[in-house]
Amino acid sequence: MKKFKPGEFVNPSTLEGFTPPPREWFVEGLIPHKTVTLLSGDGGLGKSLLALQLLTSAVTGKPWLGMKTMKCNSFGLFCEDSDEELWRRLHSITNAYGVSMLDCDPLYWLSGIGCDPVLMNFAGSDHGSLTDFFDKINNRLKEGHFPELIVIDTASDVFAGDENKRIHTRNFINRCLNKLAQDMEATVILTSHPSRAGMLDGSGISGSTAWNNSVRSRLYLTRPQDDKNKKSNRRILQVMKSNYGSTEHELEIEWRNGVFTPIQNTIGQNPHDREINDEAAYLFALAKLHQRGLRALVQKNQPNYGPSLMKTMQEAKGISKARLEEAQDRLMNKEVIANVEDSEGPKSRRKWQIQIINSDTANEIMNPKLF
Repeated sequence: MKKFKPGEFVNPSTLEGFTPPPREWFVEGLIPHKTVTLLSGDGGLGKSLLALQLLTSAVTGKPWLGMKTMKCNSFGLFCEDSDEELWRRLHSITNAYGVSMLDCDPLYWLSGIGCDPVLMNFAGSDHGSLTDFFDKINNRLKEGHFPELIVIDTASDVFAGDENKRIHTRNFINRCLNKLAQDMEATVILTSHPSRAGMLDGSGISGSTAWNNSVRSRLYLTRPQDDKNKKSNRRILQVMKSNYGSTEHELEIEWRNGVFTPIQNTIGQNPHDREINDEAAYLFALAKLHQRGLRALVQKNQPNYGPSLMKTMQEAKGISKARLEEAQDRLMNKEVIANVEDSEGPKSRRKWQIQIINSDTANEIMNPKLF
């Protein structure tokens, strides 16, 4: 296989006769290998826990949120959590994974509590300079550990530049984090907090757009749209940027007994398959409502509005109200369902409800082989 050297000028004619290597994924379709991924989310949603679960999955070979993960050594720098807190969290994770602390031997963490964890300084220079703390970590990891997964939690603790300055951001990503990725041939996950504007517009970013533009992949951890009171244990992990894959995917997860577990996963699923699954779930839920003698209505302001009833049902578990509404619209456009008036009784007392009007097509959509 053709090998490239850092800073090497490349003439494509020298590649004749060679086959390019396949793209490497740390988590298929979600996190590319040997580059930097940004994981953003508001404080308290569970970014650090998600990251620690990923570190544990890497060393134990256990799935991360139901997805296959590369098995390798891992390292995490956690600037907001003490060793004791990380220990408590790892205890819950190992219990959930069915492994012991001994199985986590290739995992190391370093708590940034009580020290200055800045990795790059910009005092007097927009170019930035790597700190002694960076050298400490880099040298320690090169002593023999050589992790292929590195988590840095969070950006605000390790980046001492101006987040609104494009040159600061790009230098930090390229000359600090990408240096770690290349030196270790590792995946680097950097967590960050979005600005208020980033949360309001749903982008999940903060500061200069260079944060988004400088990384190859960006994930955003947020709450479901229907969690208005912010009391639910459910979260949505969205693919906001992927230079090597689709951004149509999301993963719904739930906090249970100290760990996040998957509810519904569309990572690696093409948008058409996801739409078919949503439509099937809608039809199963509609059939169950009819069995219970309940009417599903099309009016959004009614208590029996179809998607509102369905979102809490087992048949549509993990599918948001918004997606059920989209499925309802598609099924009506396909003339699989319709708003139908009862045919019995006096016309003045007849009621309307959503019903299946094309059972053949409905049965095709509800085929279990699609799940």
